[in-house]
Amino acid sequence: MKMKKHLTLLLAMALIVTLCSFGPVASAEEIITPTEKDVTMIVGSNAGGTTDLAARVVAKYLTELTGVNYNVTNIAGTNGNVAYSEGAAADPDGYTLTVQSANWPMCLAQGSVDVSYEEFEQISMMWESFMAMAVRTDSKYETFEDVVAAIDATKPGKFKYGIFQGSPMESCYLALVDHYGWDLHIIDLDGGAKATELLGGRIECYCDSIASLRPYVESGDFRLVGVWADERLEAYPDVPTFPEMMGESYNITQQRYGLNAPKGTAPEMVAGINDLLEQIYENPDFVEEMRALGFEPMHSTPEEYTEFFSEVVSRFNDFYGKETKEG
Repeated sequence: MKMKKHLTLLLAMALIVTLCSFGPVASAEEIITPTEKDVTMIVGSNAGGTTDLAARVVAKYLTELTGVNYNVTNIAGTNGNVAYSEGAAADPDGYTLTVQSANWPMCLAQGSVDVSYEEFEQISMMWESFMAMAVRTDSKYETFEDVVAAIDATKPGKFKYGIFQGSPMESCYLALVDHYGWDLHIIDLDGGAKATELLGGRIECYCDSIASLRPYVESGDFRLVGVWADERLEAYPDVPTFPEMMGESYNITQQRYGLNAPKGTAPEMVAGINDLLEQIYENPDFVEEMRALGFEPMHSTPEEYTEFFSEVVSRFNDFYGKETKEG
């Protein structure tokens, strides 16, 4: 009996020694982050635009947090398709990331972009941009109700409304037409001359991001008559939301931007970069800098990001009469 107890004790001690020699057991939730070289963040628009400016703020804070350089590279053209193609074809090592612009879901439904979000690993949503309708301050339109009344009183196809096709401006137009059944005279605006067309009286109104409209509101040239948000914005508490005026919300007007890695990137790397983003969002300086640009920082799990993207693409497919591909 004593020998059996002694043998049992020896085996237990041997097991302890063996476990200690291997160190702690690795967690299944272990994460990794880029540490070996600079990270490239591809942006599918020109330098100086609102998407580019916000991406550079994210890159700056990621660099400060990690000590690794996060560099924004601008690859403009064909509604971001060139950028998405480059990003999808990059090595899936976590060192080339692609910023998703808000118009990607709509362009997929239109067919103007052929690189799907399914060719990427979604990391996290990063920020939200709110759209708003602007009129000239010296116009007869004091409220959105005035705009509605004017359109209803105008012959079909005569009320001049501006959009930049293939941009988030078009998603607001689609929602308005779907809800009210309007037949408008569409003026296709050049991306760099949107405000000029309203200032010059060529159009009666248009929708654009608050980040783009803010300078004209602050100068007294434009008045906001509605914002595409679920709740009134802290910066514009007197401007009503379209859901409260229309009685329904359209998720195609939600302008959310996210970060993606090439398909096949290790889950541990995706989780690691997601964690870095969450850390910078907890930095009040980062939040303040993003809000100064007119953006609201946001963070999500990869799964939440993919689900949102899929839902919005499906809704746009409904608008354009296309079937949504599953998985």
